[in-house]
Amino acid sequence: RSAVENAGASFTYLGDLPPTYEELSAYPPFVQAMQDETLTGIICTNNVLNYDVYRYCREEGIAIPGQRSLIGFGSTGADLGLEYGFFTYVSQKERDMGYKACSALLQTIENPNLPYQKETIRPELVVRQSTAAPHPDTTDDMEAPTHHRPTFIQI
Repeated sequence: RSAVENAGASFTYLGDLPPTYEELSAYPPFVQAMQDETLTGIICTNNVLNYDVYRYCREEGIAIPGQRSLIGFGSTGADLGLEYGFFTYVSQKERDMGYKACSALLQTIENPNLPYQKETIRPELVVRQSTAAPHPDTTDDMEAPTHHRPTFIQI
């Protein structure tokens, strides 16, 4: 959130959302946020929600990435049935995390007196087809395009 705001974009967190697509697509805070014309990006906290938001946008005629960019967290695998490589996501490098955790666990089992060591695995942004730069608005052919401040919601 800090990174988004430090980059000059506004940010809104919708909080915990209903667990099913049917409930989500009828949830007033979500529906209201999705109808906001100033919204340029959606950040999803998990892959299932990422796909549900994509499905909602497709059914409502909201173009991804034409009208909104969509980004998720964690590897999207086969993108839940979509063409491989569609969703932009933040790779949390789950495989590396699991390997290091198992390695540390085995070392601790072998030597319970080992001192605690902190491991940091840097995330990586994997840019794919679900994100694009915000489009400029042109209200009149005589006016130069204006770029609005990017606006994101996290769900």
